[in-house]
Amino acid sequence: MRRWKSTFVASLCVVGAFNLGCNYKQMVINSSYLMVDEAIISFFAEPDTQLAAQAAPANLKLLEGMAKGAPENADIQLATAQLYGMYALGFLEDSTADEDAQEAANARAAQLYLRAFGYAQKALQQQVDFKSMMTMDIEQFREALKHFEKEDVPALFWAAFNWGLYINMSRSDLQAIGDLPKVQAMANRIIELDERYYYGGAHLILMVYNGVLGPAMGGNPKMTKQAYYKAWRISGRKFLMTKYLFARYYCLQTQNRWYFEKLLNEIIDAPDNLLESQSLANALAKEKAARLLAQVDDLF
Repeated sequence: MRRWKSTFVASLCVVGAFNLGCNYKQMVINSSYLMVDEAIISFFAEPDTQLAAQAAPANLKLLEGMAKGAPENADIQLATAQLYGMYALGFLEDSTADEDAQEAANARAAQLYLRAFGYAQKALQQQVDFKSMMTMDIEQFREALKHFEKEDVPALFWAAFNWGLYINMSRSDLQAIGDLPKVQAMANRIIELDERYYYGGAHLILMVYNGVLGPAMGGNPKMTKQAYYKAWRISGRKFLMTKYLFARYYCLQTQNRWYFEKLLNEIIDAPDNLLESQSLANALAKEKAARLLAQVDDLF
């Protein structure tokens, strides 16, 4: 209850600050974010997916307002990128068995990933001219990534996470697909600097990268599997979204029905308190696994 009161107070402070001078406004927002950060932690630890779905839009818009009001605060830019990206992955992708409704949800997810990528870029931009990096060829891009250090890993990760998932939702766009090697390069740089960040999330990015594309387009089932085992091990075998995405991409790519059903059933049967700090992601993985398992006869 105290966290929600703090969030409400912070909201009032932020709203009031928008009517004041720029410097004072940013000072109030920066101070208020300390309280809002607690609410974000509480959000990701929420096991009730319906409650989280109802709370998310208000939290997102509050955070986005703070991000716009304090553009120099990299922590707020990153929190906004993370919340938008996880909202799109958790509540829009694979959210319904209705094909038309899912197509509309996927279109929304793509736009939210792109928006989230924009906020992650703002955080990166404070260290390196990342917008210019995006126009480089792949060799120049890899060379430029060497300028990033371990403290830049969170910004690199949420940029790669949202950029990669936007591309995944935009596979008919050849220009977007052409950017995938840069996402892969970012993931590799993160692994060099801190492969454990966000439950081995950079390995998860490589897992999806190699699982989304068929071998003819550069996909690699063997590397998909290797990346999965690394991410799953780093997470302590507790971050269920990793296992869900592996089943969704690797098992469908290789048409391995037995492994597909085994993995999805393991997710569904996993304890509810497996990773309390990521209770929401795990609960959503369970719901997604159940929906995907129900489609098994159509998929194989």
